[in-house]
Parts: sequence; C-alpha cells; structure tokens
Amino acid sequence: MIWIGLAGGAVAVQPALNAGVSRATNSLPAALVSFIVGAGALVTITGQLTGAVVADRLGIFGLEQIPITADRLLGVALLVAGTYLVVR
Repeated sequence: MIWIGLAGGAVAVQPALNAGVSRATNSLPAALVSFIVGAGALVTITGQLTGAVVADRLGIFGLEQIPITADRLLGVALLVAGTYLVVR
C-alpha cells in the first residue's frame, strides 16, 4: 500500500516540477517531460490490466479462473485505444 501513497505524492508534485523545468528551460521541454511521464504511466497501467485479464482467464498462481467476457474485452480494447491515442 505504500506504493499507492508514493504514486499519489508523485502525481501531486508533478505540476510543481513541470513549472520548475519550464522556468529553467522553456515550455516545450517541460511539456515533453510531462507527456513522457504521463504516457509511461498510461502504458504501464494498460499493460497491467491487460495482463490481469489474461491471468484471470488462465487461473495462474492457483487462483480461480475467471472467463473473458464481452465487458472485459471491451475494457481492454478501450484501454488499448486510449493508450494509442495518447502515445501516438
């Protein structure tokens, strides 16, 4: 649970860091850093949730198998589409 707190703290600190980078350089590098950090987080979350759907289906780690439903497929498709739209 400490990771959730650290991630929340990082999200809260990012605007201040972006402002500092913007003052030290110009606004383009600050925007680029912000975009890269956000895109990296988005790709990570998409990969984790997609992997969780596959792990649930296969029942790995000895857990109960959960079938892949249309709702779960739609959720994965929306995550992948959203990631593509942000990262492209």
